[in-house]
Amino acid sequence: MVDGREQRVVTWVLKPASVCGRFETQAMLKAWDDPTFSRNNPEHPFAYIKQAFENRARIARTAAAQSPLALIRKGKRIALIPFDAAPERREELLSQLDA
Repeated sequence: MVDGREQRVVTWVLKPASVCGRFETQAMLKAWDDPTFSRNNPEHPFAYIKQAFENRARIARTAAAQSPLALIRKGKRIALIPFDAAPERREELLSQLDA
């Protein structure tokens, strides 16, 4: 429990090396914390995994920071209008539905 609430806990138990024997667990854990590992080893499978996690986090942060959008359809045309758009910008986007 954390702050009186139940929390989910995941415990990873890792073997000393990968199944194929090519990668040592301790080296991979070090690589995960090394900001230069992916730059120095761009084709390493672990670099791909690390980058995928970083990309997902970046997308989640960007999506959370975005203003909600209104989706408006007119025929086959679609307009995505931010809720916080200035009235002039809103009108400009809506006018393009008629163009």
